[in-house]
Parts: sequence; structure tokens; C-alpha cells
Amino acid sequence: NILLDVSPPRLNLLLIAGRLAVEDARDVNLDASYIFVRGPGASFSVGTESAPFTHKAVITLHGQPLVTPELPGYGAKNIAVRRGVLDLHGAPVTPTWTQLARTADAGATSIELVHGAVSWAPGDEIVIASSSFDMEEA
Repeated sequence: NILLDVSPPRLNLLLIAGRLAVEDARDVNLDASYIFVRGPGASFSVGTESAPFTHKAVITLHGQPLVTPELPGYGAKNIAVRRGVLDLHGAPVTPTWTQLARTADAGATSIELVHGAVSWAPGDEIVIASSSFDMEEA
């Protein structure tokens, strides 16, 4: 069992065959080309359902198309799980999705939502996707 309590340097392959848990004491960055959770009893956890991770955990996968070698059956630049457990639980955010009340123009600094109040915090990132099936509008 390993408790990750620092941001390690960039890793090529993080192979987890035991248990790796991220300590909820500070923000953590994990940079790797591959993260592989492999085998019975193998687990990688950032928070739990009953105790969500309260800090910021950023997992960045590194690689380049047609350059980064692929793990057979899994591909390149990935988090792969084979007979193991990947458990990622952050602070609950409500609602988990909503709809725009009006069209959001490119470059807009505010949006109007159907659901009104949200628990988003300053600095949170959101994704606004097209609701059209026309690829020219996406």
C-alpha cells in the first residue's frame, strides 16, 4: 500500500499492482504517459464515496499521436484498468449538468442557465457542447 502525499515528477508508466491512494492533504498533480491498474486487489483511489477528495487533483496524460507507443490492447496515453479498481471521488458538484436558457455566443463572459443556482466555484472549468446534430454548428 502506498499513500501519495506529493506531486511526483513526470512518469512514463505508473504500474499499480497493489494499492495507491492520494492523501487528501494538499493539491496534487500526477503526470504520466500511462497509468495501469492491474490485477486482483490492485486499486488507485483519489477520495472515496464517503470521503470525497477536497483538494485539487490533476491527472495529466502525456503523449503524441503516431509517436507515443501503444500498450497492446489499451492504446497510448491512457489510464487502463484490468481486474483492478479505479476510484475517483471529488467534492460533489450540483447540478452535474444543466442546459443553457439562451444561446452562449463565442467570447461571452456570462451564461444563463435553465436550472438557475449551481455550486460551481470561481476557477472551475465548464464545457458547453452544441445541442445541434449539424457538425458545422458544433
